[in-house]
Amino acid sequence: MINTQEIALPSSRNQIYEWALSAILIGFAPLLLHQQWITGPIVNALLVATTLRIGAKQALLLAIIPSAAALAAGTLPLVLAPTIPVIIVGNMLLISGVQIFKTNPILGILTGAIVKFIWLTIASQWILQFFLPEAVLGKVVTMLSWPQLATALIGGLFAIGVIHILKRKE
Repeated sequence: MINTQEIALPSSRNQIYEWALSAILIGFAPLLLHQQWITGPIVNALLVATTLRIGAKQALLLAIIPSAAALAAGTLPLVLAPTIPVIIVGNMLLISGVQIFKTNPILGILTGAIVKFIWLTIASQWILQFFLPEAVLGKVVTMLSWPQLATALIGGLFAIGVIHILKRKE
């Protein structure tokens, strides 16, 4: 028999709606917006908001969508495909930090963003050198370093603001 608590899909009608909306927005943001400074905060905000409102398991499912959608649509060049698992792990680390400190979302976002930043910086410098051409490696290392910290913090703070507004209306 299947234990329904192990299934990561949302359970209530509102959770399903919020999760589906997050999945759609996370999937389309990289396709429509080709700017890291716009897409990054949007994706991170949706990951944080999903973690805080619905749960980490549901957010973890969403962590794979942005990079996969960008690759499928061609907005992420094929040469950068090796970055996808690295970025997915980074998103999962952000979600984990938020989940661990769920009772203090600011601390969770700060922790998750820093851990994501450290992972992406190390992975881009040490792991991706074996998979990416030298001509693009420098740009990828920059893209996956401090901008990731900034976009995670911006997105996380935005998510907290939106959640606060939603809670006041509920």
